[in-house]
Amino acid sequence: MMDKIIDSQTSDRTLGFDPETQSWIVVVNEEKYSVGDENDQATLAVLPFLETPIAEFEQVISIFLQENPMLTFPYATFVHAGFKHGSPHWTECSLHWLAGLKNLTTSDFSKELQTVIREKKRYSQKMRHLAMKLLHRT
Repeated sequence: MMDKIIDSQTSDRTLGFDPETQSWIVVVNEEKYSVGDENDQATLAVLPFLETPIAEFEQVISIFLQENPMLTFPYATFVHAGFKHGSPHWTECSLHWLAGLKNLTTSDFSKELQTVIREKKRYSQKMRHLAMKLLHRT
């Protein structure tokens, strides 16, 4: 039985935790995707959650983690998913999450941030400036 944690605000997806397998799961139309799987479907399954403001998302997750102190949440997996998709929309969502997540090391995302900075035709000036700011954050 999966513990339901949060529903996506913009789609029919639910994020949960499966205590039996000790894994984070996204359910889409009754299909289950393990967060962090390296397949495209699992990557796509997490994207709509990036549209939730990170402070709101963190608040919900922190309640679950307080009740389950041995667990951690794979925020980096969600941020990487937005960058991996590469569209300006998902990249911007990942940038906002990365900016709001003080516990993530931005150096782990230096390749993605440099790509945003470099691709002037694809990404807005505002996005490129945020990427530059994040790249230099210590």
